[in-house]
Amino acid sequence: MGTSITLETMASLARAGSHDVTPLVASVLSGGCTVSDCVFAIDSFLRRHFIYREERDEVLRDVPFMLNDLSMLGHMEGDCDDMTILGSALLCNIGLPTRMTAIQSAIPGEYDHVYTETRVNGTWIPMDPTVPYGMTYTTFGTMSEVVC
Repeated sequence: MGTSITLETMASLARAGSHDVTPLVASVLSGGCTVSDCVFAIDSFLRRHFIYREERDEVLRDVPFMLNDLSMLGHMEGDCDDMTILGSALLCNIGLPTRMTAIQSAIPGEYDHVYTETRVNGTWIPMDPTVPYGMTYTTFGTMSEVVC
């Protein structure tokens, strides 16, 4: 995540795309679920259908772009900001409080990773399909942007 990309821009793309994901949400969450089960189901879906790809030049893929990849290729590709945009759109679609959090993992340095968090029972829970479950982040700085 380069400094030229802002969380505000990413949040705007997620908000705009939250209406585009309704059919996908319906298929991922068929049958209903508790809040934590819904978050887990969305995270699991993204982990199964997302291929992490480093980007030399930073490009933001919006929700329609990612949905087109899913439809045409059977998977989505991108880096952490792309997955954060889509993950946030999915969580907003089901009405969960969602924010994007960028972290700075080195001193000095730029914010070099971003992920989605959603509030479950009053606690912000990270959802980051680009890293293994339970990843502990070592940070020297964070910033967040509320999406919905």
